[in-house]
Amino acid sequence: MTNLTKWTPTTDLMMLRRMGKLQEELAELAIVAARCIIQGIDEIDPGSGKPNRQRLHDELADVQAQIGCTAIALGLDQDYMARRTAEKMRLMEEWEAMFPPVGSTEVAPVFVVDHVGTSYGEGREHTTVVVGHSANLRALARGAKLYEQA
Repeated sequence: MTNLTKWTPTTDLMMLRRMGKLQEELAELAIVAARCIIQGIDEIDPGSGKPNRQRLHDELADVQAQIGCTAIALGLDQDYMARRTAEKMRLMEEWEAMFPPVGSTEVAPVFVVDHVGTSYGEGREHTTVVVGHSANLRALARGAKLYEQA
């Protein structure tokens, strides 16, 4: 059973300004991040003529500024945010350590292949699998198989 709740969008002008600016900067960062993926971080952005690396610096700084302004304006617990940020950074460092260093000739990591389901259509059986890194403990706990990437 789903509990429905009534919600009404805010009309608080300060909240609207803060959330609008935060979303704007996050969207700009997303665009630059996509450009870095598509084109490469050391290439030149065709729209601005700036290196993608510089644009990434700028947009990350803009997002950090908006996060700070939003935290202050909304009275958020900045000590808590700092602790959570440190913990997230620790976890990301641990996660990155699972992968071979850039330029390494190390064998690719073991991947999980997890059978998600089977369906029947047009007289044929279709099997769906999910592939991910071996750190996916939930899939392993459900009996997923391990395979080495070729």
